[in-house]
Parts: sequence; C-alpha cells; structure tokens
Amino acid sequence: MQYQEIKNATIYYKDGDELKALSVNPQTNQPFSSDDEAWFFAEITSELNPILLSETSSFKASIEGCKEHLRGVLAAKFNEAMAKSKTYVDGIGEIDCGVQYLINVMTLIDLCGKNGTIAFKMYDNTTKNLDLSQLKAVKTAIQTKGVQMYQKKWLLENAIDSAEDEASLDAIDIKFE
Repeated sequence: MQYQEIKNATIYYKDGDELKALSVNPQTNQPFSSDDEAWFFAEITSELNPILLSETSSFKASIEGCKEHLRGVLAAKFNEAMAKSKTYVDGIGEIDCGVQYLINVMTLIDLCGKNGTIAFKMYDNTTKNLDLSQLKAVKTAIQTKGVQMYQKKWLLENAIDSAEDEASLDAIDIKFE
C-alpha cells in the first residue's frame, strides 16, 4: 500500500476507495513529530511491510483532510500541465505551452527582426520558420492557454473548498487538457 501524501505530520493513503490518515506512529504509539518523521515511517513501511499501514490504528480522513489531499493532487496536476501542455495556433500548428515556452518565444521575437524569419520548434519537435507576426501569435496563444488553465484551476479549487462531503469531493474530476 503506497502513501499518497504527507501533510501536517499525517500520512494520507488509500485503503480501497477510502482515503485514510495516520498521524500516530504505531510502533511508538506517539504522534509523528514532523512531516519528515511521517515520511520516513511511510517510506520504510511501504518498502518493508506494506500491510502494516492497513493494520494500524489509522482513521478515515476528515473532510478537511480529504480537501487538503485533493488540493495537493490539484497542485501537482496543474504544475505538470503548466510544464508540458499544448495548444493549436491557426496557420502554424500545435505548439508547446508553459512558462519556459513563453520565455523562449519572447526571446525569438526579440531576435527575429521585422522582415526575417527564425526557426521555431513545434510540439511534435519538427521545425518551422516563423516570421515576427507568427511568433507574436504563438506568444498570445501560450498566454491564452495559461489563463485558461488558471481559470480551470480556480474553478476546481472553488469546487474543493465548497464541497460538503466526501461524495462531492469524489465527483471532482481534476484534468487539464
């Protein structure tokens, strides 16, 4: 059984369909003193004796614990999507999106010049020569995609915060496409 998250000196893990929490070290019967101690216990337990977690005196995570866990999942998926997503630009094709790609295209805009073209790597790793207006269109597309992703993140955060029970949290589908 693999733990999913450690927060506030508590190990969160799935037991079947339930999110469970463990905040007391079953070997010492003392609360974990830090996230590091909980992490160490979870790492050793999951490698040496994965059944130990399900046999401990863990408890079903509270609604606030479930919300915190889902916020962590949301943050991880959002960061992953921001690092490597794509969008389509009319007349150009599919391009990579994210902060690094925005910085790259801004640099190319500065280097391109008014009448020239410059090599630009597409999402599929092919290269196209783009002129200044096309590079500006790429920049706008990356910025627009970023805004859309943040809006989606904020909607999901709202849904998590306003959920009143575990069923409401389970219904939240965290996807960035």
